[in-house]
Amino acid sequence: MPRRSIRPEALPTTRADAHPKDFVLFGRSTADLREHLRAFLLAAVVGVAGGLCAIGFQRLTDLLRSGAFRVFGIVSTSMLASAKQLVPWQALLLPAVGAGLAAVLLFVVFRRKGSYGIANIMESVSLRKGDIEVPDVVARSLATAAVIATGGSTGREGPIIQIGSAIASSLGRAVRLSPREIAVLTACGAAAGMAGAYNAPIGAAMFVMEVILGSFVMETFAPVIVASVTSTLTVHALAGSAPVYEFQKAAVESPWEALPIFALGVVAALVGRGFLRALTACEDGMQRLRLPRGALAILGGLLIGVLGIWLPEVWGNGYDVVNEKLLRLALPFGTIALLMVGKTLATGITSGSGISGGVFTPTLFVGAALGGAFGTALRHWFPGVAPELYALLGMGGVLAATTHAPLMTILVLFEMTRDPDSIAPLMLSTITATLFSKWMHADSLYTARLKRRGVRLPDGAEEAALLRTYARDILRTDAPVLPAHAPLSKVLDIFLNTRRDTLYVVGDGGRYAGVARIHDVKALFDAGPESASIIALDVAVPVPAVAEDDAIAQVLARFQDPELDEVAVIASADDPRFVGTLSRGDILSMLRTEVLAGPSRPTRAPPRD
Repeated sequence: MPRRSIRPEALPTTRADAHPKDFVLFGRSTADLREHLRAFLLAAVVGVAGGLCAIGFQRLTDLLRSGAFRVFGIVSTSMLASAKQLVPWQALLLPAVGAGLAAVLLFVVFRRKGSYGIANIMESVSLRKGDIEVPDVVARSLATAAVIATGGSTGREGPIIQIGSAIASSLGRAVRLSPREIAVLTACGAAAGMAGAYNAPIGAAMFVMEVILGSFVMETFAPVIVASVTSTLTVHALAGSAPVYEFQKAAVESPWEALPIFALGVVAALVGRGFLRALTACEDGMQRLRLPRGALAILGGLLIGVLGIWLPEVWGNGYDVVNEKLLRLALPFGTIALLMVGKTLATGITSGSGISGGVFTPTLFVGAALGGAFGTALRHWFPGVAPELYALLGMGGVLAATTHAPLMTILVLFEMTRDPDSIAPLMLSTITATLFSKWMHADSLYTARLKRRGVRLPDGAEEAALLRTYARDILRTDAPVLPAHAPLSKVLDIFLNTRRDTLYVVGDGGRYAGVARIHDVKALFDAGPESASIIALDVAVPVPAVAEDDAIAQVLARFQDPELDEVAVIASADDPRFVGTLSRGDILSMLRTEVLAGPSRPTRAPPRD
């Protein structure tokens, strides 16, 4: 869907002229209040949609899993219990059939290419592309549901977050929001999806602010909170409010226990980095096979089936295993350590097969296995420790190391377990893992994926403003334009009777031809009758233009010329129609708005005479 160009007349020039019914209340214009109420209403709508999507996706996955295992005469309530009842040939076949069905849905029925995940949402929100389409995300979500239901090692949070973001993006375009407002609403959709998936409104909001948006500006934070809370309340009303993980409460009994917790944080940083490298290695290895996409998906399913014959615990998203085995340490040390390696390999294979969901939940599994093994070993030397607590701390450490979002990790695990005694040790393990991960120059899970595609997210408010604002967002449409065949007398008349020192010349169909400047034609002001044959095109200089979809960071290079204060803007490189101008002052005003003022929408300077 092409991006919508924002014209100066589409947005008010000041706060006071937004609406004729605005008035001053408590010393402030009600225009601000009206904007906040609209943002809250849209965020609430997105929140309800995100909660419904979370419930719908979970029930769809359960229905597909029940149907798939019922084919073999197995009736069970969990993936782990069902997988343990399969004979080897069934375990080998089931994930391959699920992957094949997903490939047919994705590549044949819906004809989609490539993968899509949270990293793409980060790119869309951070760079304000606003191009998340509902049909595309729904197609991928259906394929992911088929993979999860038949044993694929991936999480449900990815598709749910994607659907929420796509609905929000489409809603924003439908009500004609600005690119900035669409980006915020899309982030609200991501928060709604995650809050619904994990029953964690605070953690979901922190996830969006730390990972996707990278800032805590109140104008953004408020609607994200509204979306998260609304989504959670929707899930509570329709599906209950039980915590995601049933954690046996355990507390730190001695201040000396901070030392092993710190050590676990260091080890979690190493495991987190190894986990990400293993995912990359598996994805690259499977892509080097150069198989057709459908064949690659089926191969991935077969490999998952092979793993499932000996380690059925690595199938699916892993909720059952974490709840029933790892958080209760119901397995021996060797098995827990093996599950950590097996789950990493299974997640890498599923991701490399081209049909994957999220890796947030598998990361929690790997962290729980690490913490469980660490706590089991620690109990041999210090019998007084609670090893179950270390399984939770391992979840937090590995998740923080892979996302570089310790605040989100602490809050989301607290909400999923509802154990307030775990917050203090979680703070130590997560911040330690995050710092050591960054010290090793390890990228986060999502930025690493973007970097592999050559996409770099902005670092800092100024760079963010330059990268995510486009020429179309702040261009002016009030520049004087003359047809190429206009006589010289018309050109001179504009210069003599206005304050303009530049005008723009266009050819047939509005095609940009060049710029006529006052100092280029001043010698012709006293020209005699011989100038009657001169037209606008004769005095126009072909100064290169920029395109509407060029980021301001690209446009800045044009202003290295100290004599250039304004550039022409065309529709695109393939469509050179003149659409407006962009000046240094416009860019400075945008930076002031984005970096310093930060209102809900850009402030535009009034047009010049």
